[in-house]
Amino acid sequence: MSKKFIQVDNGRVMLIHNMPFDPVNGLGKTEAELNQMGVLLEEDQITEPEKRPGKTALPYYTPEKGFYWEYEDAPSGPASTDDIQALEAKLDYMGMMLDVM
Repeated sequence: MSKKFIQVDNGRVMLIHNMPFDPVNGLGKTEAELNQMGVLLEEDQITEPEKRPGKTALPYYTPEKGFYWEYEDAPSGPASTDDIQALEAKLDYMGMMLDVM
């Protein structure tokens, strides 16, 4: 089974490298060097996140809990064309009112 490398900052996984020892795409480090920089995990220790509507999955790792996901509310989507047109109309009106004053 292959290993994956993760870098962690205060429990939050900042980097997952799927092929740390690959001769072409790897990190060019020994296992000991990688263990000083982060954590090496077996492939099956890094699970896929659940799909939860309206949520974003964030990866975490602690020695006590291992690798896990936390879910937070997803940001609202981009504005629709109608929203943008309504905002442009308000800006045009405000500009017109400023010219009158």
